[in-house]
Amino acid sequence: MSGRTVRLRSTDADATVHARHGLGPHPRTLEVAGLGLEQACMTITAEMAEPTC
Repeated sequence: MSGRTVRLRSTDADATVHARHGLGPHPRTLEVAGLGLEQACMTITAEMAEPTC
């Protein structure tokens, strides 16, 4: 959270937006964006490096 901006990361954007909408008060603007190629690659590599115990 930065000032009046909140950034969320989610693996299911549809569910996140739906859940957020139910919380109220509703945001003035809402932007949903996908990961860039570099961010997606870093996320996948980090997940592969995590132990699976």
